Amino acid sequence: MEPGASRQVIGLVFHGFREELDRRGLTEEVLERLQGDARDALAHPPPHSSWWPAGLHDRIIEAIGAAANRKAVRDVLYMVSKKTTGPLALPLLKTFLGLFGVNPVSLLKNLNRITSLHMRGGLHFGYQPETDRSGVVTVTYDEPVDPIQFAVWEGVLLFGKDLFGLDIITVDTAVPLSDGRTAQIHVSW
Repeated sequence: MEPGASRQVIGLVFHGFREELDRRGLTEEVLERLQGDARDALAHPPPHSSWWPAGLHDRIIEAIGAAANRKAVRDVLYMVSKKTTGPLALPLLKTFLGLFGVNPVSLLKNLNRITSLHMRGGLHFGYQPETDRSGVVTVTYDEPVDPIQFAVWEGVLLFGKDLFGLDIITVDTAVPLSDGRTAQIHVSW
């Protein structure tokens, strides 16, 4: 089975990649590092509401890292969250937060539900609070992944700053565990 076969990503994410890479002038460099379906998904993003194998997403993330660096992956995903996936999910997120509490902890404790709007299957989140303003997010894939994939979630978590109107949020670099599937990300606000 191809890595990421049990996960799927909504087409909107590929549109967000393309828009942000275009804005940064990185599209051609990233496309040069891709082949087949992953190249096609970035060159001609699929319909917004269609679901696609996450392996395509993963290869694009790896190509962004190779064309630029890990920080660029984190920054691109922050901007995709802020400008593409976040605005689409915002009405649902506001309703959700109204039910479970309008604070970062409620968001972090419900990442499985929230991320299922854009990625489904084969990915699990946990949150362990340390204080009322900090804790550790655990990200676990069903299969081993390239460690650069965890930079995706650092960028997504940074979107919390915008979502909650915070002056600052600190999202540390993910610390991969030895199983190759899991990483822990310390967050504070």
